[in-house]
Amino acid sequence: MSETPQPARFRCDPEPLLAHRLPRRIGASGILNPPGRWRSLLTFAFIILLLLGSAFITAFLVYRQSAAQHVRQDMNHILLRADLDLPDAYRQIIPILRKHADLLGREETGERMARYVLYLALFHGDVSALEHAAEARSLAETRSRRKGQYYSKVFEIARLLVERKDSRALLEAEKALIHFPRSDLLLYELSLARMNLGSWEAAHASLEMALILKDRTQIPMLVEQAVLERRRGQISQALQLVDEVLRRSPHHPIALLERNLCLALSGRPFEIPDPAGTADPIVFRFHLLHGLRAMHQGDFAKAREHCMAIPAIDPESAWCRARLFLRSAGQPADFIALIPQLQLSPFPDIPCMMMDFYLMTHRPQVARQLLETCIGKTDREKPVPSRVVQLAILEEDVTTLAEVCPSVSGAEALWTCIDGATRLKRWDLLEKLERHPQLTTDDRILLRKLVFTDAFGLVTTTEPPADCSPRGLFLRTRWARRALRAGQPGRALKFQESTIRNCPYSIQHQLTLLELLVAAGMKTDALALSEGLQDLAHAPSLFRLGSVAMQLELPQTALYWSNALMHSFPDDYRGFLLSAIVERNHNRWKQFQENIETAKKLSLHAPVLREHQATWEAYQGRYAGAERILREQMTQDPDAAELWATLAQMIQHEQPLQASRWYQSAVELWIERHSPAAASRVMTQYAESLDPITGKAEISRIVASLKALPELHPAALAFLSRHANALDRHAPEVIERMEEAVRLAPCNAEYRLRLGNLLYDVDRAKAEEQYQKILTLRQTAVTEQAKERLQRLHREAPPTQAKP
Repeated sequence: MSETPQPARFRCDPEPLLAHRLPRRIGASGILNPPGRWRSLLTFAFIILLLLGSAFITAFLVYRQSAAQHVRQDMNHILLRADLDLPDAYRQIIPILRKHADLLGREETGERMARYVLYLALFHGDVSALEHAAEARSLAETRSRRKGQYYSKVFEIARLLVERKDSRALLEAEKALIHFPRSDLLLYELSLARMNLGSWEAAHASLEMALILKDRTQIPMLVEQAVLERRRGQISQALQLVDEVLRRSPHHPIALLERNLCLALSGRPFEIPDPAGTADPIVFRFHLLHGLRAMHQGDFAKAREHCMAIPAIDPESAWCRARLFLRSAGQPADFIALIPQLQLSPFPDIPCMMMDFYLMTHRPQVARQLLETCIGKTDREKPVPSRVVQLAILEEDVTTLAEVCPSVSGAEALWTCIDGATRLKRWDLLEKLERHPQLTTDDRILLRKLVFTDAFGLVTTTEPPADCSPRGLFLRTRWARRALRAGQPGRALKFQESTIRNCPYSIQHQLTLLELLVAAGMKTDALALSEGLQDLAHAPSLFRLGSVAMQLELPQTALYWSNALMHSFPDDYRGFLLSAIVERNHNRWKQFQENIETAKKLSLHAPVLREHQATWEAYQGRYAGAERILREQMTQDPDAAELWATLAQMIQHEQPLQASRWYQSAVELWIERHSPAAASRVMTQYAESLDPITGKAEISRIVASLKALPELHPAALAFLSRHANALDRHAPEVIERMEEAVRLAPCNAEYRLRLGNLLYDVDRAKAEEQYQKILTLRQTAVTEQAKERLQRLHREAPPTQAKP
């Protein structure tokens, strides 16, 4: 096969020199020509974009870093505010922490949120903060499920505390502390549960441990410790803690209120800051401060309003109301309802409060059980507290009174001793107390007038002190009794009713008012008052109730009290004495003698027994024996003259001559004691018991004696007016004496009616004025007569004047 020649790959022949080439087409010159410039422009643009992007990214990163720095600065500032324990700061920082959880770290953020939520809910009273509990727990358990379990338990106990399930919260906290023994939050919750249950000593220990774990940096725990110290009576320690808190957080709302509470309880000047919120921890302290200030100022209505406004869940609620009861008028049922709450709140002064209540309600047996708890063991070198004296008075412990009263210190204890000596008729002790160095000269003169004289000029022209101190109460009671004897039952009742209305409740004051009502003849009012004095557990008080029943002509009621006395106090003489009085009124003298003899065996030194023994001697006709007892009484009892007159009245019909002698002895005794008005009252009583015909000469002698006295009782003035009217109805003395009697006894309706009748034909306008005055007084049988007289006066035309 023949080989075929291959064409050459490259041209080897040279191109002819004169070969013709077509020219290359070139466009017009410009910025984008030639094409290489496009590439340069694109490169430049790309570089510019890169530079701009990098600048933007750099600026953005710088901005992000700056914003984060600002957030860190703001958060640090808010964290510093949160360390001041201000609730508004807590509410502000919780959303910020939730939003910037990664800034501090999710775990630390969760722990902080949990603490703030807990303080808001349990310390500041903002229960709505627990809504953030789940989120705080979720953040805290980011790296450790154990922390999630821990905070779940913390918030579970917090909810129990908010719902006031304190017993269950206490149990759960104790269980949780087994697994988390170094948890300050669990110890804090444990202390709150113990505090709410009244275990304040244990709560103090738990709180102290929690503070040690946190180096005493947590303000809520410090304030709670101050609250515990205040409630336990350690006011100085509480003030130190509160001052420490206020150095760190000068505007802390609860610490400010707590500091002023400590100042108020220590008796120092205090202020009431404006409430910084409506949460319970602020509200109850605000009302408590206002209540304490109102009590100090004597505005008990305002104090009651603020004490009632304190939420019942706070122990200060019952404490404030109990304190108010012991300083103002109230009913025992109000305090009795508070006793269960007071027993759950061991304030240091609660035993003394309860002892005061039992002393006021005459329950010395229960008060005796609280004596050592209240005042501790008595030290002979220290002044005796007035409560010891009050208890001795109720128990009629004359030995204790004679031992402690001469050396008492302080006006309260001194006047309590004076009251006890008077009530127990221990006049020898009263004479010693008159010489007490702390008794002023004016009070010494006043005391002698009110006890050893009739004090007629004093009680008819002046007013007693109006305060509720032991001095004021004693003087007002003596004033009332002397005013009653002075023929002014209206003033006497006004004084005693003022005590009942304005001063703390006391069975003693209630019984005194009851006796005054009976003596004033107001049977209906006395019966109504006696119905509220049934639940008594005190022998002298039961005896007084029985004596009042006899004066009200209720022998069956008196016998009931006698049986109650014998059953409850079989070793007390009063049950047999009251039974003897009942038998005497029924003229069963044999039974009277048996009961008197039994009473004498049980108590040989009771002053009241001598009076009834004298009555028995007089009934038996042994007048010499009765006189002997009465003369012994004269040297001991400033009111012995009344007993002379009482026995004289008893034997008036059987032995008029002997009665006359005893009346004369009573008059002489009153004259000897510079009491002419009381002497005139006894003389009038004797004159009115005489027969106007057979005793005419004796009556004339009495009238002459009455006119010679410098001071006359209203009853004596009325008697002289009637006597002068019987002799000459037109004598000026008739109306003058009656007007003087009305002036001295303006509340005596009988005197006003008699004066109106005397003025009826002389001056109808003045007569009408007297009748109108009667209608403004208490309702009595005289009131209807005054109405009839007034109607008759309006019907009848005035007599026509004779023409000259």
